[in-house]
Amino acid sequence: MLPLSGRLSVALRVAIAFILLAEGIITLANAIAAPEDLDVVVFASAEILGALFFIWSRTVRVGACFLICAFAAAAAVHALGGEFPSEHLVYALSVFFVAIHTTSSQTRHEAAA
Repeated sequence: MLPLSGRLSVALRVAIAFILLAEGIITLANAIAAPEDLDVVVFASAEILGALFFIWSRTVRVGACFLICAFAAAAAVHALGGEFPSEHLVYALSVFFVAIHTTSSQTRHEAAA
């Protein structure tokens, strides 16, 4: 059984994944309604796929790569448009730190078993 900190880490990872999954689905639905936003469709699809991979501990790194790349691209687009991309940066950092903690705590737990 995982220690409390490990269970909290799993809960945080799954919560972030489901929030990003829901946000990606909403974004995709809105983008499909406006077909001229192909870049938003690509972003939302990458966010959905990344969130699905981020749910399971064995594919956290794959999901984190999808999500961080999607958020970095979205942040760049917003920055080029003169906006400060705070939400994309916060999401990317959250995913990064949860992924690092998940993979390091998973490695420690497997080594102890």
